[in-house]
Amino acid sequence: MSRLAAIFHRNREFVNSVATLMTGRSLAFVIGFAFVPIVARLFDPADFGRATLFISVVSVMGSISTLRLERAAVLPKNDGEGAGLIRLAVLALLALCAVLLLLNVAAWLFDFQLPLADRLGGWTWALPLGLAVFSLINIAEGWLVRKKQYRIMANTDVARATAMGGLRVAAGAAFGSSTWALIVAYLIAFGGRAAALVGAMVRSMPDRDERAKLAADADHSLGALGRQYKDFPLYNAPAGFVRNFSENLPVVMLGYLFAPAVVGFYAMANRIVRAPLGLASAAVRRVYLQRAATIHNDQLSLRGSLIKTTVVLAAIGIVPFGLLWLEGELLFRFVLGEKWTFAGRYAQILAPWLYSTWVISATGSLAVVLRKQALWLRMQIIITALRLAVFAYAYSSGATPEWTLQAFAAVSVAANAVIMAVTFGLVAQADGRRRALKRQQADTQ
Repeated sequence: MSRLAAIFHRNREFVNSVATLMTGRSLAFVIGFAFVPIVARLFDPADFGRATLFISVVSVMGSISTLRLERAAVLPKNDGEGAGLIRLAVLALLALCAVLLLLNVAAWLFDFQLPLADRLGGWTWALPLGLAVFSLINIAEGWLVRKKQYRIMANTDVARATAMGGLRVAAGAAFGSSTWALIVAYLIAFGGRAAALVGAMVRSMPDRDERAKLAADADHSLGALGRQYKDFPLYNAPAGFVRNFSENLPVVMLGYLFAPAVVGFYAMANRIVRAPLGLASAAVRRVYLQRAATIHNDQLSLRGSLIKTTVVLAAIGIVPFGLLWLEGELLFRFVLGEKWTFAGRYAQILAPWLYSTWVISATGSLAVVLRKQALWLRMQIIITALRLAVFAYAYSSGATPEWTLQAFAAVSVAANAVIMAVTFGLVAQADGRRRALKRQQADTQ
């Protein structure tokens, strides 16, 4: 225990940074969740469907709208290069927003229908605005992670959740159920957060004279930066898409293979367990990305940092995931009622996978720092194929939902173990190259 306490003490900055993001985003999640029972009584399912579709389209496009160049902004030693990558991300976003707007204009002039326009109606015109709001938040957070300004990210997330829930309740109470109330509340709340984060980003960026000096020292144009970090649009963005598809695969396949009730049980288990896990994992990845980039830029070993981070995450997760694994049915029955017992059973089945996912939270950041994103993409594609194979076998053999989820969880745990092993191998290779370079430099001196 004393050794574990010492690890926590030596890594207190990292733990505190993760805690800041986790606290803010967890509080935002709790606030948003608290509004759900009220909002659900004020709005009709059809309006919810259209609003959710709009937000989903924005989210999907947002995963590639900046070519993920904002994620690269944390890597350069030079703030001028980091700011250049942010500008490239903004240019990519503006280009996609312009394309969306032109498509809407062309559809109106030449009388053809865009995909999903029959369901979204006139809200296709708001997609560029929604995309801009969503992506500006990602861009600003990319820079603020570089500058370690985690508190403003957490605070604005809490304000966004409060504003969106409050606006939806107020609009629903005043005007009744409508799609526009849900979407406008989303745009206002996320727009306010985007404005606050962009303002903080601008204030923390180098001024004009400093930018000129940094640019002269680095001698990097935007075109050169784009070529240097081309692995982000080529590999990081597709990897993110594949990963998101893979994570949502159970919902799609369970809906195809089994009765709607099975999907409902899984969805409830997924929402209650995976949502907070996703928030916490994202916080770990963002903070560890900055830390690992600093260690790598300073030509220090990443192995010790990875081991310590993994041990800390494993220790933090033992109690909650162990409790879920042992008493998931009882917990769900107590909190949600008797009819959700199967959701608790599904959560128990998924607990080992979710725990392993939590433990390897830092590995994606190391793929970015070590510039191994092509390998990361290939691994994500293979994992997705293996998960698809599980559902294909379940379909051909007439397996039960419980067996299917057990097989899915087992394959996912094995995949996470492979990811961890490969990551440690990559770190060992990087440390070996660093030691060889130092020996070579010592010999030449």
